[in-house]
Amino acid sequence: MHSINAIMIENKNELIARYLIPAFNLVTQNRNELLAALCWVCKLQSTVKYQVLETPGPHEEGQLWFAIDAMVHAYHYCPVKKCKWGSRIWKKQEFIVSGPSLLHQQPLTDYIEVLEPGRVLSIGYTDLTGLMARYPELALQLQHIGIENEGYYRHRNWLLTQPAWLRIKQFKAENVLFMRVASHGCVATHIGMALRTYAEYLKRGKEETDL
Repeated sequence: MHSINAIMIENKNELIARYLIPAFNLVTQNRNELLAALCWVCKLQSTVKYQVLETPGPHEEGQLWFAIDAMVHAYHYCPVKKCKWGSRIWKKQEFIVSGPSLLHQQPLTDYIEVLEPGRVLSIGYTDLTGLMARYPELALQLQHIGIENEGYYRHRNWLLTQPAWLRIKQFKAENVLFMRVASHGCVATHIGMALRTYAEYLKRGKEETDL
């Protein structure tokens, strides 16, 4: 009979093969070797709703996250105003990684929080850097993910310059799944509004619809 630890390791390895390897979408002749390397350094955990995975700190504490079952978001916290400002949203089974921290050793700046309970795989940046040195195709993929993140932030910065109601409308259209699981307060942080202001716009929009 397998021990509990052996069963957990076996389950983790199955999840890596089923989800993580296909998500990387790598063309490599060393697939089995890469799979074994990932199984060695990757961790699996079960998370609860609103669990914080990562906090601001030195880049060595950073991790690549891959949430199998849950949507995840990131936010900054302003200690002066004592409020959160949303910075990034990830759908299920997307790579969550800070390019500046992983690739350029810059400090971690965001809180990363899961919005649903589920299974999450993770690899520390130190281990990930070692894998990137061994597998150039993996390094290229992670650089590509970093470029995609930059595009996300550029679009988000543009969206925040739009008039309030247009901003809300477009954000809702672009983030349908997020709107289903996030609270009004969480949504407000990602469109750059106070909760009260966001609620007022929602009420106004409903009243106009009911006319």
